[in-house]
Amino acid sequence: MVFWKSLVAVLLSGAVVAGSAGAHEPQTSAQLAQAEASVRSTTNAMRGELKVSVPPLGVTPGAKESFYAMATSFARKHPEVRLQVDVSTKFVDLLRDGYDVALRTTYQVHPGLVARTVERNKFIAVAAPAYLAEHGTPRSAKELRRHRCLTSFARGELSQCTWPSGRGVAHIEGSFSSNDPGLLRDAAVNGLGIALLPRLLIAGLLESGVLVQVLAGVVEAEHHVAVVYPERNLLPAHVRAFVDALVAWAPALHHAAGAPAPARARTTSRRAVKK
Repeated sequence: MVFWKSLVAVLLSGAVVAGSAGAHEPQTSAQLAQAEASVRSTTNAMRGELKVSVPPLGVTPGAKESFYAMATSFARKHPEVRLQVDVSTKFVDLLRDGYDVALRTTYQVHPGLVARTVERNKFIAVAAPAYLAEHGTPRSAKELRRHRCLTSFARGELSQCTWPSGRGVAHIEGSFSSNDPGLLRDAAVNGLGIALLPRLLIAGLLESGVLVQVLAGVVEAEHHVAVVYPERNLLPAHVRAFVDALVAWAPALHHAAGAPAPARARTTSRRAVKK
């Protein structure tokens, strides 16, 4: 599911490296030259091109503005870094498309990439009481096929045809699709069907009874919000600095969303071997 998916949940800071050493193409001479150039300077100034992919941040109040402030502050602090920020729901291929850093929601990291988790976000199935009164409440994942489902786009391109269910998936048919979770939330509120949404995006609506959870413990999933970048032996200093800036910015999302930030971030790491 595309990241927006709202950046709201418990702040964590971790690292996940996918693929064993040598699972991706070796660094090119150009990459090595850029890494060396970014740290070789008599004035200790960072320099080089920095290509970044982020999703639209308008769903969480204040998130967009705080990101703008972080990015412009970084550019002001490092004037010799040529910063390019692509704001889009497109699921870019960092290695193929030449991106240095991406912010995305994911539960799977592709070989050759490193992901530093900044949030964990639980998605649940919800609907308006009026919709359930008219169409009935599904009692099993299989019954979702008979319901109107409000879906996002898989990898930002195709309308979803499955939702996570336990260790498998539930097959669904979308009657309304969007890559904007705010629109999906409003569609659910207006009784258009069942939506799979981040819990903290709809916490107030659940508490007030405007939306109710369906198939609790059956159709739900935890996604990670992560800062993702290519795995390299020599990560350019300006790329590392922007990754650190993104991780440091993440707590602002909790305050923007009205959720309390955790007292202490926890750092974990693991290496996943490609099978």
